[in-house]
Formats: sequence, structure tokens, C-alpha cells
Amino acid sequence: MTAEIKKGKKTVWGQVKKNRWIYLFLFPGFAFVLLFCYVPMYGLTLAFKDFKISAGIMGSPWATPIYKNFVTMWGKPDFWEAFLNTFRMGFWYIISGFP
Repeated sequence: MTAEIKKGKKTVWGQVKKNRWIYLFLFPGFAFVLLFCYVPMYGLTLAFKDFKISAGIMGSPWATPIYKNFVTMWGKPDFWEAFLNTFRMGFWYIISGFP
């Protein structure tokens, strides 16, 4: 009975080997998503760090408190003007580009 079960089963490596052309065609898409969607997230940690160029991204200490850079940004007098300007430009881009 075990011989029958083993005969009907295919190993994972056997399936990959059988469908190698499908995996070959999928590889560029996976590589693209990995390279352009996930790798850039590495730099998002800069928003929460006291960045020192000599230490690099991972060598720089975390900001204390963690939201320190955001408080600094929101405290600038030109922030809300720039924010509203960006919002207006995006709104009019959507309105004018939609038709």
C-alpha cells in the first residue's frame, strides 16, 4: 500500500522541475516587485531616526521620542502651507486629468 501512495505523490522539487518554465517566466515579475516595492522600505526607517551620515541608516540611533522628527516637521511655520499647496495641486491634477 505504501508503494501506491508514494507512486501517486510528487515531491515539491519534482513539481518545480516539471513546471520550471512557468517559474522562469514568473521570476522577472517577482524580482521587479521585490526590487521596487520592498527594498525602498528600508529607507523609511529614516523618519524615526536621528540620522548621522557617518553612521549610515542602520548605525544611526533611534529618535527619542520616536515621533520627534514629525513634531519638528509639524512645528515649522511653512509646513501647513506646503501641505495645503500639495493637496490643492493633487486635487486639481485629479480633476483636470480625469476627463
